[in-house]
Amino acid sequence: MDNSVIVSLRDIVVEFDGQRILDGLNLDIHDKEFVTLLGPSGCGKTTTLRLIAGFLEPNAGQVLLKGQDITGVPPYKRPVNTVFQKYALFPHLNVFENVAFGLRLKKMDEETIRRKVRDMLEVVGLKGFERRSIGQMSGGQQQRVAIARSLVNEPEILLLDEPLGALDLKLRKEMQLELKRLQREMNITFIYVTHDQEEALTMSDTVVVMNGGKVQQIGTPEDIYNEPKNAFVADYIAGFASDVLRGKVDLGAIERMTDEDAIRTLTGIRGIGTWTAEMILLFSLGRPDILSFGDLAIQRGLRMVYHHKAITPALFRKYQRRFSPYGSVASLYLWAAAAGADPELRDYAPMPVKKGRSRKRRKALPTPQSVSGPSADPRT
Repeated sequence: MDNSVIVSLRDIVVEFDGQRILDGLNLDIHDKEFVTLLGPSGCGKTTTLRLIAGFLEPNAGQVLLKGQDITGVPPYKRPVNTVFQKYALFPHLNVFENVAFGLRLKKMDEETIRRKVRDMLEVVGLKGFERRSIGQMSGGQQQRVAIARSLVNEPEILLLDEPLGALDLKLRKEMQLELKRLQREMNITFIYVTHDQEEALTMSDTVVVMNGGKVQQIGTPEDIYNEPKNAFVADYIAGFASDVLRGKVDLGAIERMTDEDAIRTLTGIRGIGTWTAEMILLFSLGRPDILSFGDLAIQRGLRMVYHHKAITPALFRKYQRRFSPYGSVASLYLWAAAAGADPELRDYAPMPVKKGRSRKRRKALPTPQSVSGPSADPRT
């Protein structure tokens, strides 16, 4: 990520039929970063994207690109390309011609077009698909074609309007990693719109939380999760984690993972630099044997679990025997989070479970606020 600002929105106001969609919006986006606009439906995130693309003009305010006012400049004159949720591919053209479309409009010579299209298809993993018709491509492959068509024009900024919304869960997870890889390899600015908290926390360098046409908070995924600035952000982000952990994710699926699949999943998340609290907790409960509790990233995730008290007493009791032999750090954090929700759990302090012995009741540890030692206070 570059420290220089590439896009600035200044005092933006947008109204539709007398209803204010964006209300005095101010936002700076830095060069070469992955920025996600996150918020509920109707908060103004897609409207913000359309302003940057040039598809919409504000009622008031300025859109600046590298300090130059581009308000009123048409989309085709902006160094910006957009990937839409429905891809907007041409069904009568094959993969090669879809990707080459923008280059032909620029009247480039055929040799340059062939070279650029083939290079871009290789980048998105579609080498050899040049002559395939769009109707013969899967949803994920069509999305890659749409991304290739946008990137082949070498934009300075790529806008993505909920591009994963039409994909199934497994493919969506794979494409999250793929988009982050492409952004790093192409070294350009990605501005991504989503209402999915997990996508935002997984993929982004910077998250912009929006509601009611205003920016509620800007920060890294860790800052947004650990230090929400107001009640809306806390409920929208931490509330999501609590919902996930209280029964909307199948722990059994994690338990049934092979070692190879479980390690691949964790490595993929670790590779993009963001651990979410729910992922740490789920793997702590379901597959503690593959976690390294000495890993600082995992400890940070456990601190998030503690901070939001995102483990129920029932889950703690159910899984205590499983995770406690693998690491006192995990045991302490998970116990502290559950004990915060149910003081009676303080009598069930973490203890190693040895084969052939029944679990014994143990004297309660001090409350989380008074535990001493380097791993004692999860908030430090």
